[in-house]
Amino acid sequence: MSTWAVVSVKQSDGKYKAISIAKDGYPENPGVGYVLSSYYGYEGIANRLINSGNYSRSLEQTLDENKKGPYLNSSQPFDTYEELHAYCIEKEVDYLYVFEDKIWKYTKISFPGFNGVLKPLTSEEIYDYADKEKIDVPRYCSYRTAVRWSGTNIVLLNNIQEIDPYFDPYIDMYTGEENEEMPDFYQYYITDMSDSSVEWSNRVFPKLYYTFSDLLDSWILCVPHYGTSWDYVSTQYIGMINISKEEYERFNKKEEGETHAIYNE
Repeated sequence: MSTWAVVSVKQSDGKYKAISIAKDGYPENPGVGYVLSSYYGYEGIANRLINSGNYSRSLEQTLDENKKGPYLNSSQPFDTYEELHAYCIEKEVDYLYVFEDKIWKYTKISFPGFNGVLKPLTSEEIYDYADKEKIDVPRYCSYRTAVRWSGTNIVLLNNIQEIDPYFDPYIDMYTGEENEEMPDFYQYYITDMSDSSVEWSNRVFPKLYYTFSDLLDSWILCVPHYGTSWDYVSTQYIGMINISKEEYERFNKKEEGETHAIYNE
């Protein structure tokens, strides 16, 4: 019997828009909770997932338009969380996931100790014992993979400082490391990144640099290299985001008897 989950995002009007996932609805890797936390961890892509419709199979790492499920009409949002939870009880859903306050939360329906209360998804819920030792191990992927992971649109804008004379790529830029020397930037791209997506990217891809342009009301990707295809430039990622085995082997080779990371099948 499949583990059925309902996945919802709280909207700006307070309503809950939701879809159903027919299989592998449990929190642990490789279930729905793990995939949501690893691949849909900010509001923009969480809403894109909800707007794409129901899944008749397991939730995947990337959006798939050919997976419609029969369970829940996502065009009719629930007015309150209580209404959403009551629906899940009625339909005997196994797990309910809600994105609100910039994080994923979950509850197990009709399970003692939950009683409809949403709890944040943490490493304790989504990773098995073997995974926990690898959560914060730095790994490497291509710069293109990192930039494209969030599905953002980018347009080259190297004359940003002519358009916005107040633009300073280094202002308020936080790298997460004390006394780290900031790189020189050679290219600039205007993006459609939201504040929450930039916050998520800063956690997962710490070597992607974004600075906000007040004049353009947009986040600008500041690129510290040029002249080489982004497929051949490595960058760091933190967490359990899975890349292909080929890309892992390309950027995580042994150096002086050590490896950058352990590949996660």
